[in-house]
Amino acid sequence: MTGRERVGKLRAYGELFRLPAVFTAPSDVLFGLAIAGSVADFSYSMAAGMCLVLSSLLVYAAGMATNDLFDVGIDAMERPSRPIPSGRIGLAEGWIVAGTMQVAAVGLAFAVGPASLWAVVLTILMTYAYNGVTKAHWTGPLFMGLCRYGNALIGLSILGWTSDLMFYLLPLGMVVYIIGVTLCSRCEVSGADPVLLKAGVVVLIFGSLTPLLWLALGDIPYESMGLLSFVLAGWLAVKGGPLTMGGSPSAIQGLVMRGIRGVAVLNGILAAMMGGWVEALIVVGLLVPGYYFGRWFYST
Repeated sequence: MTGRERVGKLRAYGELFRLPAVFTAPSDVLFGLAIAGSVADFSYSMAAGMCLVLSSLLVYAAGMATNDLFDVGIDAMERPSRPIPSGRIGLAEGWIVAGTMQVAAVGLAFAVGPASLWAVVLTILMTYAYNGVTKAHWTGPLFMGLCRYGNALIGLSILGWTSDLMFYLLPLGMVVYIIGVTLCSRCEVSGADPVLLKAGVVVLIFGSLTPLLWLALGDIPYESMGLLSFVLAGWLAVKGGPLTMGGSPSAIQGLVMRGIRGVAVLNGILAAMMGGWVEALIVVGLLVPGYYFGRWFYST
């Protein structure tokens, strides 16, 4: 294989994995780690945290790959330039790579503990439930949201098994947010379905404001940081508001890309609310490489 061919293959895998979006995957885990770090007298090792972040990256990238593997027939008609229908990555090759990444993710989680192992396995199963069963169904956006919820549980699992229900409730706002992103993404190819797109924009903006719900609890360490969600909601509304009146597929794709980047912003806000300042800074910092690679690779 020549140097140019190797570069072409790497680019094909970057497109298959939705490389810019992959940088948002650790944000869910880091939020989960921030929740765990808020527990009195609990601390986690950097090695364990890195294992979970890497495991999440592998699960997310493999999930993006299996999305295309299940959609190869549709993509051949609607998106023939994507890596698999264009022939740049073979079907069997894609399955082998995705499966290998998932096995590696499970191995990393096993090294941390049984709770982490089950969180990773559950998240992988959710990706298959979405990609292989529910994607075209009305439950598809919910299952996509559950994939992100599972990603947060990967970080939270560093605590082991916990009976504190509140810890499992805190990431639920991300489920709502991702439902909004997914509803909008369903209009990417054919253009705006007015009802579906309006619903997506409304749910997306509401999801971005869910940190405000935790202000009523009174026991969040830095609850005032939740007010930053107004900034996120405004950033999304500026792009999404005009599209509720109609928009081209490319304009809708731009909204979806903004929504994907907003995942990191939302997780950064939530991590800061839990006092996870280091985790919040890392989350926001990951927007830089995501934005950089977003100039060359699609995220949706």
